[in-house]
Order: sequence, then C-alpha cells, then structure tokens
Amino acid sequence: MTLGSCQQYRLTNPFKSLQQAGIETAHLNESLRQKTLQLKLAVDLIADGRIEAGFERLEANSFHTSEVDSFPK
Repeated sequence: MTLGSCQQYRLTNPFKSLQQAGIETAHLNESLRQKTLQLKLAVDLIADGRIEAGFERLEANSFHTSEVDSFPK
C-alpha cells in the first residue's frame, strides 16, 4: 500500500503516474483524528479550502492558533 497525495510532490509524481497507469485508488474523505465536533468542523473547513472560516471556528472555540498567525493571508 502506498500513501500520499499528488499535491505532495512537485518534481516527480509517483502517485499520479501510478493512477494514470490504472492502479486502484482509494480516497479518504472523512476526518477521524479530531476528538471534538468543533475541531472536526474547523478541520473540515480548512480541508475544503475555506481557511479563514476554519481558523475563525478554531478561535471561536478557544483553540490556540497564534503559532500560525505569522503566515501571510
């Protein structure tokens, strides 16, 4: 079993090559790591590309986000 995503590789892309060659691909669409509903909702928003909304939800639920405050918006 090989784990990863096509977005993780820039120069060579073994996953994309294997997919194009017809290897069976499974997609993980549900987040199971988060222990609270509030954290899961925030992570789902971020995974969906709604970064600002995800961080707003984290902050609204008192999750510490200051370590990433220095990232450009």
